[in-house]
Amino acid sequence: MKNNCPICDAFSKEKIIYETRDFFVINAKTKKGHKQRYMFCSMQHVPHNPFDYQRLLIAVQTGLHLFKTDFVVFNGIYASIKQHWHVILSDRFFQDEVVDITKEPRIEVFR
Repeated sequence: MKNNCPICDAFSKEKIIYETRDFFVINAKTKKGHKQRYMFCSMQHVPHNPFDYQRLLIAVQTGLHLFKTDFVVFNGIYASIKQHWHVILSDRFFQDEVVDITKEPRIEVFR
């Protein structure tokens, strides 16, 4: 973990929803119309790479534990914090975010 990184700071300040040796999950700051919206973050302070498929697969596996219904993993191509790898896990209720989500690559999981 590194100083002056909002995600590293969140690890020590926010309630941890789920944690492993390599990743942690916290509530996203804004729900953007969703009922459930989480940040899935790497424990390592590594730059965001939206094409890190190994981490994306682990995010999907974690989502299977967090959600009882369909969910989405946004790959973070438009992530506002580029210095720390993370993605958003969200339910598929897109009330306020319809325009934004159509632009962002995502993995949709249907149950």
